[in-house]
Amino acid sequence: VGSPLVFKKSLADSIDDTKKIKRINFRDKTDGWDRSKMLITLQNDMFSSQIIKYRDGYMSGLFSRPACHKCFFKGNRTSDFTIGDFWGINKIMPEMYDKNGVSVLTLNTQKSKYILEQIKNNILYSKILLIDVIKNNPAFAISAKQHPKRKEFFDRYENENVNKLIIEILKK
Repeated sequence: VGSPLVFKKSLADSIDDTKKIKRINFRDKTDGWDRSKMLITLQNDMFSSQIIKYRDGYMSGLFSRPACHKCFFKGNRTSDFTIGDFWGINKIMPEMYDKNGVSVLTLNTQKSKYILEQIKNNILYSKILLIDVIKNNPAFAISAKQHPKRKEFFDRYENENVNKLIIEILKK
């Protein structure tokens, strides 16, 4: 989870009046889920990707919250299901690939297995080994590593243009 303060500052550094924002889509899938981008709709209905670099910083883990680096739930699933993006499905099961995205769902309890039995005739699914999921999405199983420039970013972000700072730090 990215920092909400960084997100607000990134918007403020890019858009003169953030009250003009009508909608923010963090994962516009017009070009496919594996090429998604962040789109901002302003009140005049013009789409704008602006110069906002928040998503680049987010995807690199530059300002992930500290809890993401020591996620208790990665090896200790307490929910019935875990759902996530099935990155790499085009390599593992190309027949299941969909440009709008494919999810992976793990069954963590007996209750989840019972629920799947009740709905399986109404969904398109295929069984897969968890190791095949983790190969292309290691974050499904292990905590994210802290970005090496995270401290530098947080030492500077309040006094600088966040978008320019993200560009500078990610170039390093």
